[in-house]
This record gives sequence, C-alpha cells and structure tokens, in this order.
Amino acid sequence: MVMEDENIESVAAAGGFPAPNGDLMEEVCREFRELGVSVPGEIICSWSLSNLVGRSEMENVVKLLDSIRSLVHERKVRMLRKMSRIPQVAVKTFDNYDMDRLSPSNKEVIRHLESLDFIRLGENVVFVGDQGTGKTHIAQAIGNKCCDMGMSVRYFKMEEISSKLRDLVGKGANTKLFSDLSNVQCLIIDEVGYCTSLGPDESALLFQILDRRYESGKRTTVFTSNKMPSDWRDLFSDSDLAKCVLDRIMDRCIAIEIRGSSYRGAGRRSFKLNCNNIPVITGVK
Repeated sequence: MVMEDENIESVAAAGGFPAPNGDLMEEVCREFRELGVSVPGEIICSWSLSNLVGRSEMENVVKLLDSIRSLVHERKVRMLRKMSRIPQVAVKTFDNYDMDRLSPSNKEVIRHLESLDFIRLGENVVFVGDQGTGKTHIAQAIGNKCCDMGMSVRYFKMEEISSKLRDLVGKGANTKLFSDLSNVQCLIIDEVGYCTSLGPDESALLFQILDRRYESGKRTTVFTSNKMPSDWRDLFSDSDLAKCVLDRIMDRCIAIEIRGSSYRGAGRRSFKLNCNNIPVITGVK
C-alpha cells in the first residue's frame, strides 16, 4: 500500500506516524536533526511505506544513523580541541582532577563548573591561588568539556596574549585573531600576571576584546592567576582603563580562590646514593 501525498502530509502535520514503525520513524527524524539535516517526516513515511520497510529494517536505519552521528561528533570534537590550542599530551579533564583534598562544598563548586551552566549564562570564571593547586587543570578541563559539547574554545597563556596583542597593533579589529578572541564562546587566559605590562595600544586592544565579549552577554572568559584581581591593574598602562577592564571581568563572574599545598611533585621518585666508598682507579698514569 502506498500512502497518498495528502495523507502523508496530514500525518506529518498531526505530529505522528502510522504504526507499526511510527516510533522508529520519529527516531530517524531525530537522528537526521542531530546531523544538522532537516528531513520532512512525510518523506521518511513515504519511503517506509512504498518500500515496505519492516520494523527490523527500520531499526537498522536508526543504528546506522546513530553510528554516523557518533563518528561526526568525534571528528568535530577532535577538530575543536585542536583549534582550542589546549595541550592534549596529558589531557586535563574533570574526571582526572584530584578532588580528594576538597571539602564536600568545594566539590559542589567543581561539579557546577563541570555542568557548564555558567557558559550558557555568559559568566566569567576567575581562579586565584597558590602555585600547583590545580587552577590550570580546571581551566583546561572546562575548555575540553566545552569542546565535547560542541562549543568553540581558545586557550592562551597571558604572555602569549601579550605577544599577539603587540602583533595586532596597527591592524586593530580587522584581523581573524581579533575576531576569534572577541567571539569564541570560551576564551581561557592562563597565568595572568606572568608577563610584562602591556603598552597603551595593547591595553586598548585587550579592553576592546573583553568589552565585546562582555556586551554580547553570551561569551565566557576564564582566567587563572596567582595574583588577586586587584593586582592585575599593574598589567595596564592606564589605571582608569584597568578599572574598566576589571569591572567587565568581575560583573558577571564566578570567583574561586584555591589555597593549599602544591599537587606537583606527588609523582616524584627519590633515591639516596652512597658515595663514601670512592673506588681507586689503577693503571692510569
């Protein structure tokens, strides 16, 4: 039996498909949507009926589309991670972050960050704390999780940002880099404070970038530093400009201070060498 076009359209308009494959045809439509392809339900319905597609065949179609979607997603994540510039030699994730030293309330903070709800709200995150306490690990874990969820990310050390701003002087906003820094969904600036002070032109460019991100209301910037934000003023050539930058960073922001002993050195291996018995070398003139 072949369904007439007008009947197909009426079924699709009603939001349902005829039995026995109605639920599976809805899954096929959903799988196509996940792939970014809009396929009208009536086309799937017509194809199924005109080719007498049974339930087992339709299930195989769903499995095939699911496999294709998984492959496309994996490739997209690999591309996003590569473009992010996050080091992937020893991948930092929330799963391999050592939370044993944290209190239950602090663990809740990390779980909130893992949810990425702050990204959807356009909130910034500022990590301040002692060296080796995991600030960079969490920042990179945020970036990798964003990539997993299909979001665009860029990761830079503050010294790299400073160098790139110097390169941008004279080119201004008419560059791909300026656009990337302004529009990427999650921008991570690591080790704020470990760089020389910015000149007037570089300071103005950084202000423009952070101002555009702030005004969009949908861009998150993650900062890590061993200095308190009040000490970041020294980065800028102008105190009033520094105040404007900090106001935009801290207005919609999650500020997290991490204190404690360093994680680094936990895998260190120590040896004692006894050099008291010095061997006597003979036969050498």
